Amino acid sequence: MSFRRLLMGVAIVVVSSTATLTFAQITGVVRDSATTDPIEGALVSLQSTNIRTTTDASGSFSLAGAAATTGTVTFSSTGPEIDEFGQPRSRITRSSGSFVTDGYVRGMEITVAGSSSNDGIYRIAIVSPTILDLDGFFELIPEGPTAGVTLTNAPQVVVAAVEGYFNGSVVAAAGSNTIDLEATVPSSSSSYVFISEFQCGFCHPKQLEQWTDSPMQRTGVNTWVYDVYDGTGTPGGGGGFVYTEDSVHAGTFPAAECASCHQPEAFIQDPFNTPLAPIGALTAEALRGVSCETCHKVADVDESLINATGIVEMNGAVTFTRPGPGESQIMYGLLADVDFVAQPVMRAAYNPDITHETCATCHQYNNDHDKDFDWEEPGSVPAQETWSEWKNSPYGDPLSSSYATCAGCHMAPFAAVPISTCDALFPPIERDPDTLHTHDIRGTSPFFLDNAVELDGDASQVGNVLTVNIDATNTGAGHSVPTGITLRNIVLKVEAFDSDGDPLPFTGTQTINDAAGVGDSALGYYGGDAGKLYAKLLGDGSGNRVIIFTEAFETLYNERIEALSTDSTSYTFEVPAGETVGEIRARMIYRRAYRDLIDDKGWTETGLGEVLEDLQPPYYGHLMEELLINAPEAVTDVVFAGEIASDVDSVSALTASLEANGRVVSVVSELTAATVAGAQRVWVCLGTFPDNHQLSVAEGQLLADINVAGTPVYVESGDYYGFDPAVAFNDYDGGNGLSDGDDTLIGVLGLDSGVGLDATGLDAIYNQDQAANDWTDQLEPVTTDLGGPDAGALWADDTAGGGSGYTVAIYYNSTFAPVLTQSFEFGGFGGDQVGLAALYLQAFNPLPPEPIFDRGDCNGDSGIDIGDAVFELDVLFGGGGTTAPCDDACDTNDDGGIDIADAVNTLTQLFGGGAGFPAPTGTCGVDPTPDALGCATDCP
Repeated sequence: MSFRRLLMGVAIVVVSSTATLTFAQITGVVRDSATTDPIEGALVSLQSTNIRTTTDASGSFSLAGAAATTGTVTFSSTGPEIDEFGQPRSRITRSSGSFVTDGYVRGMEITVAGSSSNDGIYRIAIVSPTILDLDGFFELIPEGPTAGVTLTNAPQVVVAAVEGYFNGSVVAAAGSNTIDLEATVPSSSSSYVFISEFQCGFCHPKQLEQWTDSPMQRTGVNTWVYDVYDGTGTPGGGGGFVYTEDSVHAGTFPAAECASCHQPEAFIQDPFNTPLAPIGALTAEALRGVSCETCHKVADVDESLINATGIVEMNGAVTFTRPGPGESQIMYGLLADVDFVAQPVMRAAYNPDITHETCATCHQYNNDHDKDFDWEEPGSVPAQETWSEWKNSPYGDPLSSSYATCAGCHMAPFAAVPISTCDALFPPIERDPDTLHTHDIRGTSPFFLDNAVELDGDASQVGNVLTVNIDATNTGAGHSVPTGITLRNIVLKVEAFDSDGDPLPFTGTQTINDAAGVGDSALGYYGGDAGKLYAKLLGDGSGNRVIIFTEAFETLYNERIEALSTDSTSYTFEVPAGETVGEIRARMIYRRAYRDLIDDKGWTETGLGEVLEDLQPPYYGHLMEELLINAPEAVTDVVFAGEIASDVDSVSALTASLEANGRVVSVVSELTAATVAGAQRVWVCLGTFPDNHQLSVAEGQLLADINVAGTPVYVESGDYYGFDPAVAFNDYDGGNGLSDGDDTLIGVLGLDSGVGLDATGLDAIYNQDQAANDWTDQLEPVTTDLGGPDAGALWADDTAGGGSGYTVAIYYNSTFAPVLTQSFEFGGFGGDQVGLAALYLQAFNPLPPEPIFDRGDCNGDSGIDIGDAVFELDVLFGGGGTTAPCDDACDTNDDGGIDIADAVNTLTQLFGGGAGFPAPTGTCGVDPTPDALGCATDCP
C-alpha cells in the first residue's frame, strides 16, 4: 500500500479566529540527546527555506527573519470532500473545539474533544491560512505520519543537523525551542543487506529515473573493464593486456581492485577478495553499479588516507555504515532540514562532504605497488588524482570566488521551478530547485568535454618560416584535463596549409607523443605529428608504458592542464618559395583510450555500448575545441627585445614606429637563426644599464653572419661599445667606443653621415631611460671594418643642451648591407619617432642603383669605334640572338629606344664630324635623362 493511500479518510474544516495573534523570534538550543550537552556548529534551518543559521558554543541559535505565532482557534465542519483518488473523505462532526498553537503547520497534532466518534488526535496535512485573519482550511489525517514543511508567511518546522548526528526537528514555538539530536554510531555489519534502488525509488522516483541507465548505474557492466580484467567483455577482449593473465600481481592478488569502484556493493562486503562478477552471470549488486547506498552510506572519508582504492574501510580510510539488526537505518545527504523517518528504509543524517569526499573514494587513489594495503608509502604511484586536483585548485577553496564542488558541477539542478524531493510526503514539500540535483551523473559527456578547454593562438611568418603559437586553457573543468583513469588522453593537433590547401612541412620539435598511435595520420595515428598529447602515462619501472595502474611503478609522462591554467606551445612550418600561407588550425581531440589498446582489443564501441569516436573520422576522437587562425602577413622586420623596459620602453616605441611605416614586425625574446630567418631587417634593442642585455658570442656571430648575407642591422645599447665584451659583430658595425660614456645626454643633434644618411635638422630632446644615471657610450666611426670604409657619425650629444658633443650614433654603408648603431634608445628620442623610423628604413632600403655606362660603347669593350656600330646592327638585324651588355650605351641619340638611327649616329660621330654623343660619354656615368632602358652590366 502506498503512503498516499495511508492518508485517506480526512475531513475539511473551516477555521475562524477567537484570539489575536502575537509574533516572536524563533530561538532555541541544540543538544546531544544522551548527554544534554550543547552542540556547537549545528546547522539550524526553517524547513524548506533559505532561512538558516549555526549554533554557537552554547548550542544556541536565532533564526533571523522567522517568527512564531500564538492564538486560540475554533473549528466547524464543512461536509464531505473527495480526495485525489476519488474516495470520500471522513467528516469531523464536532462543531467546536479549541487549542493553542505556535503557528499552523503541517505535521502539528490537533486534539478534537467532545462527544463525537471523530474526537481524537489529528495531524495537519494541509494548511492555507492568511496571517491577518486566520481564515483558511486544514486537511486532517487521523494519526498519520507526516512531516512539517514551510508554509507561506507562517512559522514552521525547525530542523537541526550536524555531522555525527541524526537530523532532529521541532515545531516552531514562541520562546526557546529545544532540539535534541541523537548521535549516529556507524556500524559495519556483515549481515547487512543493501537496499535496492526500487525501495529508494518508492519515495524518490525522479532520482531513480535519472540514475537508471546512467554511467553510475552501469559501472558494473562496462565491457572495457572486463576486457582489461579477464578478457571476457568483447569478442576481442583477450587481446593485449589482460590482468588475470599478464599482471605481475595476478598470482597473489587475482581479484584485483576493479570491483572496488565498478561493483562496490559486493566489494564492500569482502574487500580485495571480490573479483568482478562473471559477465555471463551478473549479480544484482553488479547490475546496480554505483548504487544509492554506495554513496549515501559513506559517513566519512579520512583525507590523510584519501589515496586508498575505492570504498575501503580498513585503516579507517572510509567509514561506511551498514547497520546491524535492531540498529537505526541511516542515509547521509546534503539537505540539512530533512526530518522524515521511515524505518527500516530511511532516517536522515547530514554529511556535507558527500559533495566531494565521497567522490574521492573512486576518483582519488594510488597504486598499491606491493599490495600491503598502504597506499601512502613511497613507490605507490598516483593513479587517479581528480579529487586532489580539485582540492588544490581555486575550485576546492571554500574562501575562493571560484569555489565549486564535484556535485555542484556533475549533479546540476534538474528543475526550474520548486519541486519535491520525496513523493512519500502528502502533500509534498516543495523545495528551491537549486537544492535538488540530478542523479544522472556524467563526466565525459559532450557537454563537459565541449566546455572544458578554450584555445587561443596567433601566427607569424618571417621569411619562409611560419610560427604558430597555441594557448590551451582549462576554463571549464574543476580538475586537470584530462583526468581520471590514465587511459584518457587529449590530442592537441596543429596543422598549417598553403593557399591551395596542401599541408606545409612541419619543421618544429613539439610533437605528439607516440601513445597517440604510430601510423597513418589520416587514420588517426597522430604520434609524431605537430601538436601535444595531454595525458598521464604510467610505467613499469623500466621505462615501458603500462596499460593500467595496477602494474605501475613510475610516472613516465604527465602533461595535463590544471584547473584555470594555460599551457602554451609553439610550432614552426616551412613556407616553400612561391607559396603563401592558407588555413592554420588547432584542434583539441578527446580520446577514451590509447590507440594501441583499442587496436589490441578490437574495440569499436565504448565499454557502455556507445559509438567509439576514437575510430570515427575525421577527428578520430571527440572534437572538444577548434581554433582557426588567419594567415599572417609575412614579417618584414624582427625586433629583438633584449632590454628590460624601465622608464623608456624602446622595443614598443620602435615596433609601433615601424608598423606606422607599413612594416610587419615580429618581436622576439631570443636572438637565434630561427627567430630572424627571412627578415628584411633586424633591429636589436639591448637597453641601458642596469636593464641591458649583453650580446653573447653566438648572438654577435649571428648578427655578423646575417649582415654579410645582406640583411641590414640596427643595434642600440648604452654599453655595447664602451663596456660590453667584444663579439664578432664589432668588426661589421663601422664604429668604436671611445669611452664608457657619461650622463650628459639630454638632447641629440642630427648630423649628415656623409655616406648616405642625413639626420640634419632632426635635433630633439632625449629622455633618459635611467634618469640622472644614464651612461651612454661615446662613439667614433672607423673605416677599417670588414664592410668597407663608408662609416659616418649620424647623431651627437647636443652641446646646446649642455652636452659634450660626442658621437652617439654611426651609420655604416657597408658593402654587405647597411648597419646603424647608436648608444641612445630609440624610445627616448623626443622628436618624431615615426619620421625617424622612416629615415632609417630609407637608409636600409635604398633605391636600386642607377646603371652607369659610356654612351656609344655598345659592345662594352671600353672604347667607341666602328665595331660598336657593327655590333649594334648585329643586335638589330643579325637574328643570332646577340644582346647588348647595356641598352642605354647603344641608345646613342638618347631617344629612349634602340634602332638603326643609333648605328647611323655612331658612324656619323666617328666619320661625319658629328657634334658628339649625349652624356654620359667619354666616361662612365648615369643617364641624365632617365628612360626605360637599362644595363645588364655596368661599365668598368
